Amino acid sequence: MNTLPEAVTVQWLRTLGIQRKLGSRARVDITFYRVPGYSRPVTIPAETKVYANGGQVYTLLEQVRMTEETATVTAQSERWGTVYNVSANEIARVERNFLGLDFVTNLQPAVGGEDLETIDSMKLRAFELFGRRNLTSRSDFQSEVQTIAPEAALVRVLPYSERFGENSRGVFVVAGGPDGSPLQPATQSLLLTSIRDRVPLDVKVYLDTPVILPVEVVVNILWNPQATTTFTDTIAAEINQLLADTIDPVILGLGTPLSFTSISRRILALDYVIDIATLDIKERIVDPEVVGGTDRACGRFVGEELDDETCLLSYREVVDKTSQGELVPVSETAAYRLYRSVIALTSVIDSSTLTYTYDELYDIF
Repeated sequence: MNTLPEAVTVQWLRTLGIQRKLGSRARVDITFYRVPGYSRPVTIPAETKVYANGGQVYTLLEQVRMTEETATVTAQSERWGTVYNVSANEIARVERNFLGLDFVTNLQPAVGGEDLETIDSMKLRAFELFGRRNLTSRSDFQSEVQTIAPEAALVRVLPYSERFGENSRGVFVVAGGPDGSPLQPATQSLLLTSIRDRVPLDVKVYLDTPVILPVEVVVNILWNPQATTTFTDTIAAEINQLLADTIDPVILGLGTPLSFTSISRRILALDYVIDIATLDIKERIVDPEVVGGTDRACGRFVGEELDDETCLLSYREVVDKTSQGELVPVSETAAYRLYRSVIALTSVIDSSTLTYTYDELYDIF
């Protein structure tokens, strides 16, 4: 293999199911500072370019409208590569001048930039693939999945008897993308073949896709507007992102309960939060008989269709401040993911409430 030309090596390894790992772009939060004493709003359009000291180029993903002294927005590197993972305070220039803009910087390092995998790295993975021993433990099977299908972010291996309650020699492998998406058919076939070649003949091998359980969160937060200068829509977006990061299949893992306490503690840790008046965490039920797009009031979910063309949703489980329990997945091959959040911000100064809704946060397969 070491004597083959690079193009031939890549093609040959691809036939073995070893795909070249593509690079990825870096992301970074850019903070803009308004000129001291300048009282008018400053607007920086989306797709404006900013530059690091080393010449790396990043593009703003959304518009910035500064009505306060500072504003922060996410930018993405122009190309992929680890060279774009610059340190904090490395980004200091905008592609053109904006009236009222003083300066820009990145208070945190850029992250996520990855280089295109080298041919030598692909060869090394191939040698590891060819030289592996027989599979005996769960960790062996999990390593096999991650070697054959590095895109499998959700992996769980169960004895057949544990999964189905039958006394039979077999292994049940669950593997899928970070959103629960199934592996490509070619990858599934290669994975099954590889595992079956390395277990005794009487051991059955089954491969399945993770089950993603949609979660809805309704929260009413008592907050102190004097503790922050951030706009309420930005605060709501921050809380929604906190919920999405907590209720994430990759973070939680398959078969892991979702704790009321873990979510409430993260919310209460925010500087401007005084208390939580309401926190309802609900698991929606996906209707297996409804596939693809639908005009139903309940969409893909189980619920009662009312006369006014609205939906009264059904929930498998609900935890709240009274129970303070946890949602438990239906099986060890399922994981939770945030589908909808309703975030109410109630001021402790004047009791006014603003409500923000984030819906259909991902596509139901």
